Amino acid sequence: MGLIQFFSRFSVNPGLMDRMFSKFGVRDSFAALPHGPEVLRRATLRCASCSEAGDCASWLDANTAPTEAPAYCRNHDLIERLRHLPGANAAKTG
Repeated sequence: MGLIQFFSRFSVNPGLMDRMFSKFGVRDSFAALPHGPEVLRRATLRCASCSEAGDCASWLDANTAPTEAPAYCRNHDLIERLRHLPGANAAKTG
């Protein structure tokens, strides 16, 4: 992937990441992590380097109450870990 492609994804994908994290109620969970800012930065870079933005946007639009992030999501495992933290926000915001 070229640098221009990366930066164009970087401007689109984090919006998808925010929607994905909100959908699972983990958007604010980073504040409770010991290294929350670093974890969030790595999650943002994983999302920005993803080539599935179109599929992700469609999935987010079609799934109002999902039980799990799509398998191709580069933050799938992080979302699952955050969802199962003690005191995790179970309320989904959208």
